[in-house]
Amino acid sequence: MAGRFYLQSWPSARAMRVLRDRVRAATVISKAERPVSAVVVDLNPVLRGWGAYFRNGNSRRTEKQ
Repeated sequence: MAGRFYLQSWPSARAMRVLRDRVRAATVISKAERPVSAVVVDLNPVLRGWGAYFRNGNSRRTEKQ
């Protein structure tokens, strides 16, 4: 099968927690009156940067809790 190879690995629990904290901070209820486009503008750099960093396998499988 030709195509891309994937490492099948996942970010660490700490990396996942940091990302969730950043998403929560950008979407907190006190900012509910902001337009969706403003929230997207804030979240895009975070999500794109996180995805780019972990794209090449700089991670390990998270433990299921």
